[in-house]
Amino acid sequence: MMVEQNRERDAQAYAETLFLFASMTSDGGQTLAALREIVRHRSFSELCHLKVEDNKKILAPQADNGYLSEHDLVQTAEFMGVCGTLPVVPLVNSIAIGMTVAAVSTRLRIPRTLLGRSTLTASTTAGSYIVSNTEEANDRRRDLLFPRFWKSLEDPSGVLLALQTITNRYPTFEPSTSSPGQFLDAPAPSPVFVDEHAPSSMPVAKSQTAPTPAPQAHSRWDEIRSKNAKQATPSAWDALRETHQRSQIQSKEGTSKGTEVPAPQDDRAKAQAEFDAMVERERNMK
Repeated sequence: MMVEQNRERDAQAYAETLFLFASMTSDGGQTLAALREIVRHRSFSELCHLKVEDNKKILAPQADNGYLSEHDLVQTAEFMGVCGTLPVVPLVNSIAIGMTVAAVSTRLRIPRTLLGRSTLTASTTAGSYIVSNTEEANDRRRDLLFPRFWKSLEDPSGVLLALQTITNRYPTFEPSTSSPGQFLDAPAPSPVFVDEHAPSSMPVAKSQTAPTPAPQAHSRWDEIRSKNAKQATPSAWDALRETHQRSQIQSKEGTSKGTEVPAPQDDRAKAQAEFDAMVERERNMK
C-alpha cells in the first residue's frame, strides 16, 4: 500500500514538473517566472491570512479593477490561506517528532542512560522546530503548492498584475532586478533640465580668509638675544675662515683651468702676519 502511494506521488510530481517545463517554454513563461518570484517573496507570506475571507477582502479592489475574475479571486484567496505563516504547525510537527524519537529510544535503550535519552529527545524536538520554521521551509511548501495553483488559474496575467499591485504598496517588497521573473519594469526617471539663464537661487558661499594667528608674546630673554644678535660683529675666527675658503675656491678654479699657479711666499707670510695680529688683538680684548 505504501509503495503504491509513493508511486502515485512520484507520478504526480513528475507530471507537474513536465507541466511547468511546458509553461516555461511557451509564451506564458515570463508570467510564470514573475508570479513564482512574487509568491516566494516574504512580503507575500506577510500579506497572507489563514482565513480565506480575509484574503478576499485584500483582493477585492483588484477584482473591482478587472484584474481578477471570480474564479481567480477564489483560487488566489485559497492559495494565500495555505501559504500564510502557520506558527502552530511547526510546533505541532516538532512535538510529534520528539515524541516519536522518545518512544523509539526508550524501547531500544539508545542511549542507555535516561539523561542521554532525554537530551536526544529535547535536541531533536528543538532542531525540528527550527528547521520547519525557517524561511526556506516555507519556500519549499509554497513551491509544492504553486503548480496546482498555476493550473487552476483562468488569467495568470491578471493574477500577476493584482499581486504586484498589492505587494508594491509595502516597502518591504523589493523584487530582484537580476531575476528573469521581473514582469513589469519601473518607469525610467524623467530627465531634469536646468536653465542656464535662470538666476540661481542657491546662496553663494562667501570666501573665508584664513584667520591670522595672534602674535606671540616675547619674553625678556628673547629681546636680549635679538639685541645682542644685532650688535654682534664678526670675530677674527670668522674672518680667517672666510679668507681660507676664498683661497681654496681660487685654487680649485685655477686647477680646473689647467694652469698651476704656485702660491707665492709673500702671500703666505702676509697671511701668517695677519693671523698673528688677529690673535694678538683677541688676547688684548680679553
